Amino acid sequence: MKLFYFRDKSGISNFGDALNPWMWPRLLPDAFDEDAATQFLSIGTLLNDRLPAAPRTVVFGAGVGYCELPRPDHSWTVYCVRGPLSARALGLSADAGVTDPAALIRRLRPPRRTTGARGHAFMPHWQSEVDGWRRICEVNGLAFIDPRWRPTVCSTRWTARIG
Repeated sequence: MKLFYFRDKSGISNFGDALNPWMWPRLLPDAFDEDAATQFLSIGTLLNDRLPAAPRTVVFGAGVGYCELPRPDHSWTVYCVRGPLSARALGLSADAGVTDPAALIRRLRPPRRTTGARGHAFMPHWQSEVDGWRRICEVNGLAFIDPRWRPTVCSTRWTARIG
């Protein structure tokens, strides 16, 4: 099964999408290879008409957005989508809208026990004016998470900033 996720042609990393190859092989060892007969869609806004065709598509938490709706058919298995708006857009029952599968990261990295107050952080969309958001966070005392950081780099910086 091939893990499908967004990769920008410019090479800029997008934190959420970059979680896919980090998280899924740890949660489901030996489930993924490069066999394109089945594509697995999870973290990201992937459900649209630009999705490549595949003999089989498995959806576990992806969201709808950016372009026209996809046209799921008998080759699709949808276990859940990111939320109620994605479920509604695809004509699924409301209980199919579960949450962003990135929430499963806690299975791999439990929260650290800390003392004292925890800060708040902000992560803008990766295509937004990131440096402007960084300045806004600094002025307002918020930790800033750059959406272009790779997840492992981000976790180090995040820990260093508020942990």
